[in-house]
Amino acid sequence: MVEDFFYSVHTIQKLFGIDSFDFNSQLTSITTSSREAKKNSLFIPLKAERDGHAFIEDAFSNGAILAIAEIGNPILQKLSKEILRNLILVENTFYALGEIARFHRMRFKPFVIGITGSSGKTTTKEIFTSIALELGKKNIVSTEKNYNNEIGVPFTLFKINSNTKFLICEMGMNHKGEISRLTKMVQPDIAMITNIGPCHIENLKSIEGITKAKAEIIEGMKPGSKLFIPKSTEYLPLILEIAKRYSVKVCTFDLTTSKVLKVIETKSEGFQLNLYSESLVWNLPGRKILENISGIIELLNSIDFDKKKIISGLKKFKAADKRFVIENNFYKIINDTYNANPDSMKSSIEAVEQLASDKKYFLVLGDMKELGKFSKKYHSEIGRFISAKKCSSVFSFGTDSKWITENLDKTILGKHFSIDSFDELLESIQKFIPKNAYILIKGSRSMKMEKIVERLRNVR
Repeated sequence: MVEDFFYSVHTIQKLFGIDSFDFNSQLTSITTSSREAKKNSLFIPLKAERDGHAFIEDAFSNGAILAIAEIGNPILQKLSKEILRNLILVENTFYALGEIARFHRMRFKPFVIGITGSSGKTTTKEIFTSIALELGKKNIVSTEKNYNNEIGVPFTLFKINSNTKFLICEMGMNHKGEISRLTKMVQPDIAMITNIGPCHIENLKSIEGITKAKAEIIEGMKPGSKLFIPKSTEYLPLILEIAKRYSVKVCTFDLTTSKVLKVIETKSEGFQLNLYSESLVWNLPGRKILENISGIIELLNSIDFDKKKIISGLKKFKAADKRFVIENNFYKIINDTYNANPDSMKSSIEAVEQLASDKKYFLVLGDMKELGKFSKKYHSEIGRFISAKKCSSVFSFGTDSKWITENLDKTILGKHFSIDSFDELLESIQKFIPKNAYILIKGSRSMKMEKIVERLRNVR
């Protein structure tokens, strides 16, 4: 990733406790990719699948004038004295990137909305952004795509400048402590947890553990600030207890009791709503998204955001790529391939049933990952959940998803398939699913379910 970055070398050295007399050299960009390094870049090598330290020399060849590196990394022994003179040595380059991002964020005073949750956080962020853009594009910084981790969040913060009035920052995690580090960079003025479910339960062991990890967002919030969370949250008392320690106020939201947002009519393609006594058509199916919209509205009401701009922003919202995007070809494909966990799987199944109305619909479901020893439990739960629906047939794809089909009520549903071959899956879909039928395609990111969508687009 790369972003504009206008600081002197002296300023960055001073940030890490280096007494430098280099007041003249000016940085103009910051990057974690040697290929994106250019004249006057600051290069930060990260250790992931490959060790970025191996590309320090390439970064300097491309124009970088300063790099941050980890003390004791053996690759440093191979570098020239000239490059070594232009390194800042730290214990951990990920943490250094975060420290620079925190430093940059604190130079400006935008109003910051922090968002996390087990599912729905990216769509919620996109809705917030659609509304905030009513203030003017140059005034808004928002997390791009789902760049919500220890690399993406810093690069979101680097986009802040003197024009920025609102920052909408999404924060994700899969291990304890990640949200804590991110929220201390971001320092939200207000925050929202979209929901808490069994996403990443393999690492966090229990719903209670996940709750504690999501509640880490509170650690970067100022005393007296507000956290919005669904009223139905299982471990709400735990959230309240943690928030009290930090003097953060917890505000709950619930679509059924909202005073300003009412569902007037449920239609196959969405909902007829009443918002602030005005009629509003929401052209996306799925009640879960409305729950999050009720939270968005409660949050924005609390900061006196203009009601007309809220309505206008909601009308302009469009779903992000691979997130319940409806594609009309030979089949009516619901492309929801970005990711999957038990809560989002149920939400999408309910949404496609609403969309299909009394017409046939089919489910093509891939494995849900990061469930560990709980995988059988949650895949089986999805099978039982589907049995109460009007689905025509289920195609499970992968190894763990076989528990979905094994737990279907065979007396209710038609044919079902458990397949672990890509070509066999495509062949079965084309053989058994009729033209114009609705097909939901969903699975975890690593299952690459979008490849199924790509092939089905070409069916004639």
